[in-house]
Amino acid sequence: MKVFVEGIGVCGPGLDGWEKTSAILRGLAPYEDGPAPQPKAEMLPPAERRRSSATIRLAVSTTAEATRMAGEGGEKKVSVFASSGGDGELAARICEALAKPEKAVSPFMFHNSVHNAPSGYWGIASQSMEPSNSISCGNGSFAGGLLEAATFCAVDGVKAILAVYDYPSPPPLFKEMKIDFPFAMAFVLSPYPSPCSIAALDMHALPAGPSAAVSTMDDPRIEAVRMGNPAARSLPVLSAIANGESVETVVEYVDGLVMKVRVAQDTAS
Repeated sequence: MKVFVEGIGVCGPGLDGWEKTSAILRGLAPYEDGPAPQPKAEMLPPAERRRSSATIRLAVSTTAEATRMAGEGGEKKVSVFASSGGDGELAARICEALAKPEKAVSPFMFHNSVHNAPSGYWGIASQSMEPSNSISCGNGSFAGGLLEAATFCAVDGVKAILAVYDYPSPPPLFKEMKIDFPFAMAFVLSPYPSPCSIAALDMHALPAGPSAAVSTMDDPRIEAVRMGNPAARSLPVLSAIANGESVETVVEYVDGLVMKVRVAQDTAS
């Protein structure tokens, strides 16, 4: 299944936006470890921005970067939002509240905790009325989200937004949902090539094994980023795009499967 990338967004430790990230991945700028940026999601209306969680702002801001790069808004694009486990920070706060005698849970906290909350806030921010799916595939959420978005492109012949994001959970959930730092990435995908096409992605699932080893990063510091957040499993694909390479990458998927993603720079067809 082939799709064409028209826009990219990235947010993670030392990786603040696609322009900076692509320079680092190409070796044109040094990688400087540090805390991930704290996105403000400025495209959200002020009231919604105040009510949103850190996870929501991370997803919305990164998605907004990808759509700006594609030169279009998101109001006429279907979307797929993928996260390994949703908003663990809010889940932990709700569990703590329910453990207290008064069991007082903020309505905004509850409403933001559902798995499709980032998708809903994106719909508000972009004024989109298009379909949106929210999925979870654990560490394979990038691969699962990419396949879901590519299916929209192939079956419906429409452009699709893919947003993949994860935010650390506080103790004690951190032990069960080990995410070391915030990371998010986003693509704008098209079923057909255009002057905006950056790269083509052709993907299929296959059994994991020695002949289909998961791709890793050469720089151990960036490899630590890849392993520290499920959404950062996208880094080998992002690196191939940044370097203008036509290569096959392999990313984690589910149930003993991996996803082979062939990155091609020839976007003519």
